[in-house]
Amino acid sequence: MFDWFQTLSVFEQLCVLGTAIGAIAGAVQWMTSINNKMANIQTSTAATTEHTKATSRKLDTLTEKMDGHIEDLRSDVTDLQIRMVRVEGQIDTERE
Repeated sequence: MFDWFQTLSVFEQLCVLGTAIGAIAGAVQWMTSINNKMANIQTSTAATTEHTKATSRKLDTLTEKMDGHIEDLRSDVTDLQIRMVRVEGQIDTERE
């Protein structure tokens, strides 16, 4: 299979071997670069996901607080409506 290689001169054999080694080294460097890019993507995705979770927790907390305030306001409005009905009743009683 490699009979052709043996027909080459020593210089030509060294050139073929150097080219093969260079191609392998280039492939290793290329794969290392791709691996680093993938690691960076995974790291930034994880950071973004964590940031999104933290933001979601903050929004949930604020929503719960707002719900509590809204309930308090509804209660206050109901109390004011009751007081207005009483005051209106007193005004009507005083007019008569």
